[in-house]
Amino acid sequence: PNAAPATKEKWDGKWRIVSFDVPGGYRLERNMIRSLLKASHFYRLHKSVWASPSHLSQNLWKTLVRLGLHEYCKVMLVEILEGDEELRDHFRL
Repeated sequence: PNAAPATKEKWDGKWRIVSFDVPGGYRLERNMIRSLLKASHFYRLHKSVWASPSHLSQNLWKTLVRLGLHEYCKVMLVEILEGDEELRDHFRL
């Protein structure tokens, strides 16, 4: 995987985690969430768990709400993420 662009703002040491759980049969919705997260430079930790050192953009959240996808998502602010070396490398932190 290609490294993400270096973050422009100083990192506050917290990870923004988006986890989603889309019911079976909703592949389009699942793919839309993945595409939006990827476009917002989130990094895939697991199939439906994505992380970023950057603040969650209002545009991303508004898009998720507008498309009705927010109901499948949980957003977390994490100070400690065990084994985050891969993330730090990816985001050049």
